[in-house]
Amino acid sequence: MAKRDQELIIVLVREISGLLRKAVPWAAVCVIGWEVVLIFRELAGRLTVTQLDVLVRFFAKASSPAYPWLLAVIAIAYGYLQRRERQRKTQSLQARIIALEQKIDPNRTSSLLEADGSRREEDRL
Repeated sequence: MAKRDQELIIVLVREISGLLRKAVPWAAVCVIGWEVVLIFRELAGRLTVTQLDVLVRFFAKASSPAYPWLLAVIAIAYGYLQRRERQRKTQSLQARIIALEQKIDPNRTSSLLEADGSRREEDRL
């Protein structure tokens, strides 16, 4: 197999994995939404109007405790996912950055950070 073919395969795999990384979470949201629809279809006729009214009133009030908790959970999940993505990206670029730094300044010393950009365990307080 020619080197050009291998590079093409590598690029293709990277592009497909990038697409999957973005498509899978959205597909999961769609599946969860569909499951909610199925739950409501299954409960149709079994759930009384009074029970639904209690749920609607709980979430309809602006002063409901559900909204701050939901917002907090979403914010924590978003922050965690962004941190994980940043560490993954830093780790994938680390070898290239080290090579470029050595090319520019061979006497450069290391910052002693981990490959993902975090501090070493012995440097933590």
